[in-house]
Amino acid sequence: MKNISIEEFLKKNVVSKLFDNNNYQSFLQKKKGCLNADGISDIRYTLGKYLDEFEEMETELFLSESLNPKKKYLPEEYFYEGTEAYKKIKDTFLDIIGKNDRIRFLRGARSIGKTLSQNYFLKKNDKKFENEKIFWVRCDCKKIIELLIDRDINIHEITNSTNIINDYLNIQFLYVFAKYYNDEERPFFRTIFENLKNTEIELRMNKDKFTAKGVGVNLEIIKEIHETIWHYKRTRADDSFHLGREVILGLGLKKENKATKALDKWKSISVQLQKEMKKQGYRFVKIVDGIDNYSKYNHEGEYDENYKFLLEKVSKFHIEYEKTDQKEKESVLVLLRGNTFYDYKICFHGRAKREGISGRIFSDEIKKNSIEINGKVLEERYKFIEKKHPNSYILKTFESITKSKTKN
Repeated sequence: MKNISIEEFLKKNVVSKLFDNNNYQSFLQKKKGCLNADGISDIRYTLGKYLDEFEEMETELFLSESLNPKKKYLPEEYFYEGTEAYKKIKDTFLDIIGKNDRIRFLRGARSIGKTLSQNYFLKKNDKKFENEKIFWVRCDCKKIIELLIDRDINIHEITNSTNIINDYLNIQFLYVFAKYYNDEERPFFRTIFENLKNTEIELRMNKDKFTAKGVGVNLEIIKEIHETIWHYKRTRADDSFHLGREVILGLGLKKENKATKALDKWKSISVQLQKEMKKQGYRFVKIVDGIDNYSKYNHEGEYDENYKFLLEKVSKFHIEYEKTDQKEKESVLVLLRGNTFYDYKICFHGRAKREGISGRIFSDEIKKNSIEINGKVLEERYKFIEKKHPNSYILKTFESITKSKTKN
């Protein structure tokens, strides 16, 4: 496949053939107006179906969709496993899965494929992880900031003692488990529940630490949570609604009495369920991502408050992980950009020194792809477009340009 420049794409003798009524000059005039207030609508009016097709392809190829391991994941149709990002993600996952007491940082440039490679690896190895009793759960830090904004919670209202990353992971774990515990398509969850449903636990309502004696119940309380989850989904007619994140964690952080008790209840059940699962031979991989998916700088060119907040809360989570015994039979992977990792080290070392623990960070780096590998990535995506959009205007344009280059 030959490289095609934007300049060639816009040449009249190629593109004009694909425009009705030979309106290429009109197209150029409209494109020049893209910087004015109505530029976007001008371009859309002129390009019409071309722009719609391009946006659909852009979504499919470059905007990673959320991952549900039991459903089709579109990038599987074009993903190239030879990238540096995928090889490093794969090696890192396999390394930390075999070890306890380890939190690993993996850094790589923006858009190098950290999240896409991670999703593809998790999807591909879903059945393998289940067979090996490995349960993974992920915290998207961007969603934390979005949640605080949505609930009108100022980041300065979140106390230093609040381990919000750990809270998010615990709530996410319980939400996923309770949602699918009786799903016939997910025997992994059903097996865990059947083995543990009569296990006695305590509903501890102490504010931040689970040390107070609580009310004794068994894990059949998962059924109650399951019904609540689906009740909210039905009443809101929104299958994407996340009760754990948007209600339990969101309202709980506002320190409203009932909501705070509900958050404590969910955390208590989650922590104890994980503990009982570990006794049954299960282990956990916890993933922290999206730290730098929020704007790093504010309009004054200084570090944004939300960015600094996430760095501080990840370092809080990191230190608590190193200090407690909760890390037995679990590992943590944190993914971030190289410059974010530099900022994080400064934040973490200062906190570690105050806490009196080692400031050592286990980390690795994703190298950039070679030109040949990038060519393979583009080739696989081009094949996908050929298969998925064989009659598209954009594909016809690329084919015309390619033929034109071959003749020359």
